Amino acid sequence: MTKAAAEIQTLLETQAVSATESPPSHASTGAAGEVQREPKRSKRTPSSFFKKASAQPGLATLTNREVIEIELKSYLQALDVEGEVDPLEWWQLHQANFPRVASLAKKYLSIPAMSAPSDRAFSTSGNIVKYHRYALKPETVDKLVFLANNL
Repeated sequence: MTKAAAEIQTLLETQAVSATESPPSHASTGAAGEVQREPKRSKRTPSSFFKKASAQPGLATLTNREVIEIELKSYLQALDVEGEVDPLEWWQLHQANFPRVASLAKKYLSIPAMSAPSDRAFSTSGNIVKYHRYALKPETVDKLVFLANNL
């Protein structure tokens, strides 16, 4: 579980870095060509000044890693998935409950399950390089495989 928590933390940090490196949407260009950002304004109601900073005491003092581990534990305890459920649909429904674990699920569920193109390429090269043709140069084999797959 610590390995999963560490991977989630790394994934979230990479997403945060890539989000900060993206160009700002509310930016203007100055006279020297530098980008000037407009400060974001947050709307506050009069009652928001009287609210406490944290609705759950003690949760604000947890580190990011501890929050990830708590979410991971609650995900593992709440796991009630039937065998015929599509995992992408399940995560679409439960993403709000487990946002950090959902980012890890998206990473691994986006990997295609089939490797048909690579299997086809190896099969074609196996058909080309037989016992009698084992002395072909790699460049020649690459060209023959390309021609066999694209003609």
